[in-house]
Amino acid sequence: MRSEGVYLYSFTGSSVSYDGEILSGSPVEADAPRRVAVSPDGNWAVLTNVLSDNASLIDLQTNQTVAVLEMGDRVQNVEFTPDSRYAVVCCFNSNSVKLIDTQTASVAVEVPAGTRAGVVKITPDGSMACVGNISANTISFIELDGAASSEIAEVPCGTIGVSWACYG
Repeated sequence: MRSEGVYLYSFTGSSVSYDGEILSGSPVEADAPRRVAVSPDGNWAVLTNVLSDNASLIDLQTNQTVAVLEMGDRVQNVEFTPDSRYAVVCCFNSNSVKLIDTQTASVAVEVPAGTRAGVVKITPDGSMACVGNISANTISFIELDGAASSEIAEVPCGTIGVSWACYG
């Protein structure tokens, strides 16, 4: 939680080699990466930084941080669309998700979701993001259409459990 970067490894068969570290930003700008997602095409990584409330977009071809984008208080999980164009980031305290556009290195849209958006999964065809709203115990279904993305339904799902047993 205190490192401001991501460690890179190469895997060949059963051997692993350490390839170095990419800083996710400058001090104070990208503190405490919490979650990381790698795009399906292998070109991008997005780290959510919980202490600085932002997300780092990293170009994995150049090993450079392309952007550090504001997400709002308590940024959470992140998932890429199958085409690697967008990363969907859960913004816990703003009850929304933000779509990061990898082509423009910017936030394409903020979409309201349920209370305490915390976890996200993208459907295999990339048409929908399913967002678990921790406090509401609901799932928001976000139709993914770039900057025109929107929530089309919020459905009760029973208790979404969160365990902090190993935290801190």
